[in-house]
Amino acid sequence: QILRRREAQPTPPGLLVFGFLVHAVMLAWMLTLPGETKWEVLRHIWLPVLLVYPVGTVLLGMLLANEHARLRAEAAARAREGQLRLLTDHAPVLIAHCGPQQRYKFVNQPYAEMFGRRPGDLVGKHPREVLGEAAYGQARPHMEAALAGQPVEHDLEVPAHAGGIRTVHVNYAPERDASGQVVGFIAAIADVTERKRAEDLFR
Repeated sequence: QILRRREAQPTPPGLLVFGFLVHAVMLAWMLTLPGETKWEVLRHIWLPVLLVYPVGTVLLGMLLANEHARLRAEAAARAREGQLRLLTDHAPVLIAHCGPQQRYKFVNQPYAEMFGRRPGDLVGKHPREVLGEAAYGQARPHMEAALAGQPVEHDLEVPAHAGGIRTVHVNYAPERDASGQVVGFIAAIADVTERKRAEDLFR
């Protein structure tokens, strides 16, 4: 097992001690000034140097530490997003994540490609803009049921970018927050066009 050392985070007491020591050394260096000059300089600056400057060191240190932590958190979030994108883009299903107003929050590459788009082009759009009025009219009651907290599945015919109509089987799963409130839904979609054609041939 590999043990990871946690990066030490500065604390206000530690920064205060550090600031005091640094500025105490600075005062000691003032003793190298010639003659009475050193005592005149020390008389004017010793109080702010030992009392005010260490506090400034604490404030600056914590500000820099917070900024560093924010940058690390953003980098970690980008890495997780990249891993999620890699996994979903190679999943055997089309995936869409919609918010409470049904607008897309995330779609994977296969979903976007079905409509001749890139994933980023669909984020923020309403399904009506992507599916078209007819397909959205079929899907709307099921989306509303998912937003009401019900898992739903149904078949849907959608116009594909490559031409023609594709039949897809859609599973909607409500998304809930920590309090149990429905805040959106996830759609997992399988293209069943060829299966439906085969079934129709044998009827």
